[in-house]
Amino acid sequence: MMKRNTLLLLLVVMATFNSKAHVSLIYPVGGENFYPGDTVTIVWQELVHHNTLDWDLYFSRDGGSTWESIQTDILYDSLRYRWIVPEVLTTQGKIKIVQDNSDVDYEDTSDNFTIKSKISSGARFEQIEVNVYPSPASDVLHIDIGPDNDRELFIFDAAGKQIINMTVSGETAIRLNGLQEGLYILIIQIKGHPLVSKFQIIR
Repeated sequence: MMKRNTLLLLLVVMATFNSKAHVSLIYPVGGENFYPGDTVTIVWQELVHHNTLDWDLYFSRDGGSTWESIQTDILYDSLRYRWIVPEVLTTQGKIKIVQDNSDVDYEDTSDNFTIKSKISSGARFEQIEVNVYPSPASDVLHIDIGPDNDRELFIFDAAGKQIINMTVSGETAIRLNGLQEGLYILIIQIKGHPLVSKFQIIR
């Protein structure tokens, strides 16, 4: 009986793995902060080749309980899509990519990300809108803090190493030459209170 249960569990695990192992969603992965109106480049890759007809993209605002179509029938040789973040505020946003095949379809889904209207400094005396785009970025990252005074900005890599320290005001373009692909953390100091955001670099 124990052997039979172990075999059934193994089959379930393998079936779950196989359903996701044929396509991989590269970005977003979950944990990102987006803002309504942002342009987000959704990126995926095909891990196992099939007789793929096309790709279908879906968005969930409730952690995957329900799904809304972003775009269906995306050309097979397209592995990215520019998505305009909808006017939805949620901490349970998800993206799903579906490999639409002639037989069995495969999919991959991000973890939860957040869509919010403002980044708050946490200070009662001040609130500020901050836009960081595009994400993923390639050559240039734009920081827009509106018509505001100079702010100190820091960028750290995923290991916590400080990469950039500079002063920004209004809209600033930061060149990313020499930085490797990966996830980065951006901090803007407002009167001693940090605003924290994340962005990704892809090449």
